[in-house]
Amino acid sequence: MFKNYTYWIRHTRSSILWYCSSRKAGCRASLRSNRDKPTLVMSSSLEHNHDPPRYHQTKEGMWVKVKI
Repeated sequence: MFKNYTYWIRHTRSSILWYCSSRKAGCRASLRSNRDKPTLVMSSSLEHNHDPPRYHQTKEGMWVKVKI
């Protein structure tokens, strides 16, 4: 989760590509981070065409998606 949005990851030789979980629904938001330092964002396009999904954190620390 990054800035309240969820992503799926694709690894390449030199970087990690993070795509919005709603990509198949048309959202083009993405990040590219350094493979050796995943917290180092090398480029990004963070404009989403939807609101962030809603999650609730349990007492055990797990995140559960809230369906509306």
